[in-house]
Amino acid sequence: MDPDAAKDLYFALWAFLIYGFYGVIVEMTFCYAKQYKGVIESRCGLLYLPLSPIYGLGGVAVSVFLLPYVDDRSPCSSSAWPSAPSSSTSPAS
Repeated sequence: MDPDAAKDLYFALWAFLIYGFYGVIVEMTFCYAKQYKGVIESRCGLLYLPLSPIYGLGGVAVSVFLLPYVDDRSPCSSSAWPSAPSSSTSPAS
C-alpha cells in the first residue's frame, strides 16, 4: 500500500470518528437545551455508539473537498512564522 494512500485512509477514518461523535454531542446538547427543555432522550439510530454515520460521512466529504484549498502553512506550524533576523554584529562594548 502506498504510504500516501494509507495516510489518507487514516485521515478519513479519524475524521469520520471525530465528526460522527462531535455531531451526536452537538445534536444532544441542542435537543437538551432547546427542543425538549431538559429531557435527554436516546438518539441511537443505526449504531449502538455515540456516533452518527451521517455526521461522519458529511464531515469526511467536506474535509476531502476542502483539503486542496488548505494552505500548508497553518498558524500552528512552526514554519508559518518568519524567523527572527539573526544579528551578525556583536554588541557594542
